Amino acid sequence: MEPIRSVGICGQAPSDLGRDFIKFLVIHLDSIGVNPDKVVETLLTVKEIEDDLRNLIEKCYKDPAKISKELTISEVNANYLIKKLSKISELKNEENSQDRGQGKEMIFDEESMN
Repeated sequence: MEPIRSVGICGQAPSDLGRDFIKFLVIHLDSIGVNPDKVVETLLTVKEIEDDLRNLIEKCYKDPAKISKELTISEVNANYLIKKLSKISELKNEENSQDRGQGKEMIFDEESMN
């Protein structure tokens, strides 16, 4: 899933230009940097947008041609978006599995101390 080159943006624009601009960035870029006062708000917005895009991808049966028409992007970008969001989901699932495993270990350790 490696892009030819990684592209990101940071500064005031991602912080101030709203949901539509952030959606554009999520679709087309690999990273977004925002001002410290907007980090939490932007993270929540990005998560909502990613969830919406995942739903769209599923609705279109992961067909890049259908996705490109829905989002008015190229099929190449649609294909990359499918891969990028799939990779993000895989990483989140791995983190959740590790977190659950650590929680069980902590419970086990507590019980063994009693």
